[in-house]
Amino acid sequence: MKASIESKKGFKTIKIGITGVGIGLPGKDREVFNDTNIEEILQGKNFIDPISEEKLVSILDKNVSQVTKENGVRSIKFLKDEKEAIKLASQIGRIDLARDYGLSEGLISVLDSTFQIAIGAGFEALKDAGIPLLQKGGKWSLPEEMKEETGVIFGSAFPCFNNLIEEVRAYTTDKVKRELLKEQEELVKEIEELITDPIAKEKIKQKMAEKIKKVEEERYEYNRKFLLKTLLLANTQFAEIIGAKGPNTQVNAACASTTQAISIAEDWIKQGRCKRVIILGADNTTSDQTLEWIGTGFLAVGAASIEEKVEEAAIPFDKRREGMILGAGAVALVVETEEAADKRGINLIAELLGTRVANSAFHGTKMEDNHISSEMNEFIGVIEEEYGLKREEMASSMLFVSHETYTPARGGGTAAEIGSIRKAFGEKAREIIITNTKGFTGHPMGANIEDGVAVKALELGKIPPIANLEEEDDDLKDLYLSKGEDKQVDYALRLAAGFGSQIVLALYRRIDGVRKEKEKYNAWLKKIGGEKAETVLKGRVLGLN
Repeated sequence: MKASIESKKGFKTIKIGITGVGIGLPGKDREVFNDTNIEEILQGKNFIDPISEEKLVSILDKNVSQVTKENGVRSIKFLKDEKEAIKLASQIGRIDLARDYGLSEGLISVLDSTFQIAIGAGFEALKDAGIPLLQKGGKWSLPEEMKEETGVIFGSAFPCFNNLIEEVRAYTTDKVKRELLKEQEELVKEIEELITDPIAKEKIKQKMAEKIKKVEEERYEYNRKFLLKTLLLANTQFAEIIGAKGPNTQVNAACASTTQAISIAEDWIKQGRCKRVIILGADNTTSDQTLEWIGTGFLAVGAASIEEKVEEAAIPFDKRREGMILGAGAVALVVETEEAADKRGINLIAELLGTRVANSAFHGTKMEDNHISSEMNEFIGVIEEEYGLKREEMASSMLFVSHETYTPARGGGTAAEIGSIRKAFGEKAREIIITNTKGFTGHPMGANIEDGVAVKALELGKIPPIANLEEEDDDLKDLYLSKGEDKQVDYALRLAAGFGSQIVLALYRRIDGVRKEKEKYNAWLKKIGGEKAETVLKGRVLGLN
């Protein structure tokens, strides 16, 4: 490792990279975490499913108004027909934190479903990074030497929403039942005065008594764990689970949340606050609680696709694109110094050359193309200066992992993304391989699965195809749009964007060589766990025997 020196920004020049990646994928009838996730997303498997009839009805039940423009005339349209509602979404399937990760039922009961998949991804990333957890008193624990030097950041656009909506729904349902019951009681009293038959009167009284009893038995009771269920965040909960005592926070940069968390981790490490940071990124906006609200929100602003067939709806970079598909998922990355990883005999998967965070101060839902292009161009210039690289050479072996959500060409993100790489790389832009994963997962909001895909694509030499590309956009015909490539590239460039004009850029460089130096790693295991220490899977957790 090079000796630390002070850069122009006052940060120490330390080699930082990614040592572990965990990805949790949607799919109604599958496990969120399994051993084939990374292989399947790199292959371009579809994880988008039809939504249930019940969810579709709950959307139309919201009395949705949509702003439309026809011949330049603005009007309000109320959506009433099923044809006008969203019909597809990627949805979280099965997850069992007790079985797979050894968590207690008590803890699981307070975890929002978004937190559950974030925490699962964190365990998967630690496993991939070769960091075993020790078991003490029935609890997991990082090796003692790692506790103080490990931070955690959770990135999410809609944290806590599932638990919050579920609790409010339980209360309001009970309240409506009671109000209806009161009206029924008054009505029954009026009916009793009109009925002379004593048997009929008694039957009515009995029926009413049964109804009252049932409502009382199902009476809503304020959940004493409400604060824990809606306030504590996945970052603090995961830190407690594994004993990570370093810096800890949560970030919400809308749909750029996870990538921004990586940038914060880079700063923390360069400032000497910690040696590694576990990034957790997750959102579950297609659950039974959230889809009817968040999905309806995207429908109301005209950003959601209403197509029935995945191959006609999930079409990033296609001329036919007309709206996004809402998604869900989780990703975790272990961001670490090369020196810290080397101590345990682990090599970086990819070096994090740098990140850039900015805001266009432009619009709540739209991207400012010129500003994003300028940011990209300046970012690549900084990388050239700091590492002695040339952008033309990088472009010849570069993967661009797109944020593209296949919203309409008239206001979507394609122009901003493509314009930025054209400005930064000029004619060489046509040599950059462009890929996208939202065509397979839908848009998982703040869970930037793409960062995990970028790192794993560098490691494995496998690049996902762009989903369902049939009618190429005229503006993109000179570009290298991935059809699914078995190709080793040296750089992966990420652009993440989010509501509120959020922009984050990240550039990764592939590291040659083996992931693990076995003798050095085994010596480290003995140091932390004793002479006979070996790694073993306990459920899906990497532990020691």
